[in-house]
Amino acid sequence: MVNVTCSWDQFTSDLCFSAIDGHPVGMGFEVIVFLVAFAGLAFSAEHLCNSMETLCDHWNIPEDVGGATFIALGGSIPEIAINCIATFKAVHSKSLSTSTSLADMGVGAILGSGMMAYLLIPGLSALFSRDNALQIRTRSIYRDATFYGLAVLTLMSALHSGLSVYHAPIMISIYICYVIVLVFSEHLHFWWSHAIGHPHLGPTRHRNDGKVVQSVFRERYSSIASPMSPTADDPLFAASVPLIPVDTDSSTVVGEDALIIPMNDDEDRSNDEEASAIKSAVYTVTWPLRFCIDLTCPDCRIFQPCEKFYPLTFIISFAWITLFSFIITVIVDRWVEILNMPSASAIFGLIIVAAGAEIPDAVNAVTISKRGFGSMAISACLGAQVINICIGLGLPWLILLIAGIKVPISSGNMFVHETSFFLFIDVLVFVIIAILGATQTTSLITYKKAIFLLGWYCLTVGYIVYSTTNM
Repeated sequence: MVNVTCSWDQFTSDLCFSAIDGHPVGMGFEVIVFLVAFAGLAFSAEHLCNSMETLCDHWNIPEDVGGATFIALGGSIPEIAINCIATFKAVHSKSLSTSTSLADMGVGAILGSGMMAYLLIPGLSALFSRDNALQIRTRSIYRDATFYGLAVLTLMSALHSGLSVYHAPIMISIYICYVIVLVFSEHLHFWWSHAIGHPHLGPTRHRNDGKVVQSVFRERYSSIASPMSPTADDPLFAASVPLIPVDTDSSTVVGEDALIIPMNDDEDRSNDEEASAIKSAVYTVTWPLRFCIDLTCPDCRIFQPCEKFYPLTFIISFAWITLFSFIITVIVDRWVEILNMPSASAIFGLIIVAAGAEIPDAVNAVTISKRGFGSMAISACLGAQVINICIGLGLPWLILLIAGIKVPISSGNMFVHETSFFLFIDVLVFVIIAILGATQTTSLITYKKAIFLLGWYCLTVGYIVYSTTNM
């Protein structure tokens, strides 16, 4: 029998995992904790997103502004938290190799999330789409890809010439401009359509009859709570329904990035039941963890009894996310030390950590695509990547630069430099594939295009892993 002792210093440095390194089940236990941390990250992020949605409703924030700021922030918090913890842990690390590897993991996780959002998630969504093809608004592709490309180019510049006092503010400015464009997108589209000789009716979201307009966020739950809704009695599915404005008069989806698609047909009902069965199976396996998080985080969704406690839900869920992000960072750092391969940290971030953060989005996008709402799901995934780089990297870097602390990223770091370059290429590939055969308003990702995107993702990640391990 092995005696396991744990001092306070060990607990604060590696959560005492080093104390069970010699135990036969030590590594197995650590892997289980690692997987549980990812599951907890997803469950906590769900509560945080709910609190952000309720906040937008209570503060009367327009859907464009709320979606690009609070809702996007809620979906990006896992990647941002992991990168912030890894960055600040790297700053306080006494070992140069450990400092660099931790920073690589944080940046790699955000870059890996971008690759999945632009290649893997659209490909999978198209394969499982109701019509075996994914329809996306063409102008949303141009908009999101343009701002994300600018963010990646800024990152590449910082990695090539060394991080300066200008790069972090530029990243944050790009995100501010992105939000402004989203807010005034309808007006900009109205102006551009007249400039090119194709008059557009202009913004039509606001009523002028003096009636009180219910917020889009509350309309979403109104449609879910309706007795005629096939998901009214399915709380598991209701928690994952996308943020889509619903026109109750015509039973169609409306909004800037939504296509007009009929709802509530038999196929939608079948897909809802299938999605609910999968979610039920997952929740059954992880019910103890889910129970603890649900018990501490009030259900602040709109129309729920604890709706007014959304600030408390935000604070507690953010605390859970911070805890699980710290656990993931500690375990990855330990595995890198055990393998004695500093480059392994970058690979963990690019594949494992990014996958853990994006898998909930991928599952949600595939589920929604089966119901015909792929456009909204993909637009949300692509838009969230802008905040990942601009805020997830730009904000902690700006804080360190203001404090006079050197950011543990060197211009000679081949992994992050090479990965950011391939990410920029991936964005271009996605845009080219999406606009091939596109109309003026709609882009179509067919089955063949989906296979190409998935294959390109595997080739890109495979090459990066190969080149990183052979440096």
